[in-house]
Amino acid sequence: MGSPAQRLRRPRSLFLRAFLLILSAQGLLVVGVAIVFGVAVQRSVEDWNVDRGQRVQNVLIPEITRVYRTSRRLGEEALHQALSPFITGSVSVYITNADNQAVYLNVAGQLWSIHDSRALNEQLSALPDLLLQPAPVLEGGRVIAYLHTDTLRFREDLTNQRLLQRLYSLSLGGLMAALVAALGVSFIFSRLMVRQAQELARGITALAQGERHVRFAPGGPMELQEIARSAAVLQHHLLREEELRHRWTEDIAHDLRTPVTALKTQLEGLTEGYLPATAERTGRLFQEVLRIERLVTDLRELSSVESPEARVQAAPIDPVSFVAELRAHYDEIAAERQVLFQAEGRGSRFIGDEHLLRRVVSNVLDNAVRHAKPTAGGSPAAVTLHVGPAGKITVSNTGEVDPEELPRVFDRLYRGREEASGNHTPGRSGLGLAIARAIVHLHGGTITMFSRHGITTVEILLPQSATAPPV
Repeated sequence: MGSPAQRLRRPRSLFLRAFLLILSAQGLLVVGVAIVFGVAVQRSVEDWNVDRGQRVQNVLIPEITRVYRTSRRLGEEALHQALSPFITGSVSVYITNADNQAVYLNVAGQLWSIHDSRALNEQLSALPDLLLQPAPVLEGGRVIAYLHTDTLRFREDLTNQRLLQRLYSLSLGGLMAALVAALGVSFIFSRLMVRQAQELARGITALAQGERHVRFAPGGPMELQEIARSAAVLQHHLLREEELRHRWTEDIAHDLRTPVTALKTQLEGLTEGYLPATAERTGRLFQEVLRIERLVTDLRELSSVESPEARVQAAPIDPVSFVAELRAHYDEIAAERQVLFQAEGRGSRFIGDEHLLRRVVSNVLDNAVRHAKPTAGGSPAAVTLHVGPAGKITVSNTGEVDPEELPRVFDRLYRGREEASGNHTPGRSGLGLAIARAIVHLHGGTITMFSRHGITTVEILLPQSATAPPV
């Protein structure tokens, strides 16, 4: 079970997090609505009280003014006769003259004598709100009296009390229903989201355990859909890599088996004495050793440039000198194979790792010289190298590549139909173009091969921004 501290540190599930988050949001919304509703009711009640008191004053002030105009004084009897029709059981009226001396008091329709100071003070003490905010009564621009009124408050009326009770009861019921609905919606939504996340997690776990035909269901939140798409892409790449690795392993085993078998047979014959140790036989054995050495070296180089730790040492490269060094090496090789070789470098410097890029161009040139063929018009086989500004390098040779083979020419250990049938150059590992592609990708560039009109061209494009190569 674990200690209490361990249980407290245990992370919450996605369902619980989502459920609590959604429920909290819904609860805050309901509480907010309840607060707004309560404030609105309170403000409405206060406005009702103020409005009613104002209406009473608007009715009584003209009558008080009329009494004053008639008798030039504010007598208790005259005021009572004028005001009593407008004073109901819910209204209390207290009037003082300009000197704040009491001249009239009527509490809920009952007249109280202003000459009985004890009773007057008792009534005024019982009605503290009556003395608040008196309204001046004006005649001819001067104050003749002050009117104090107090009306029955909204909440003091029995009918209004029942109205508020029903209103609050219905509101409370609605809030409870809203909370229950929020609870249900939060639970359902959280379960749906968590179910999709769990299915996605199971699929990724199965993918990590080696299953390669996992189906990631569509739908759900956008973020989960994006994860599902990424997992599907990862699965596709894993399938592709495993297929390539399987084929690569078989090809390596085949490429090693042939020279190793030849070496074993020849060495057994030499050891047992039924094969003479001639210079020719020794030379063939040496060529098989070189073939094995070349394959191992290229495998190590390909592994190095494809490693995540691989980096390029980017620096400015002069196209002219870059081409000059390659021309000095391939003039002789092309002449031996009776291939016309032309090379040109021009333009401003470009950015790249000169050592690695020379390896790229050398591998491409090896492939171009090996596959160059005379044209149908009788022209000799030819190879051209062009290194220009802005990091563009092209290598072309006469002869076309089968369109079906073009997408695979940069795969590891891939050999075209001609070489696969046994007509291949001894000492070649079949990794040259794969190494070239890996180095170009390490620079952040692209390498493509296309074949048209009797010419096959490899085009290399290198980015020239300062941040492009992962130096």
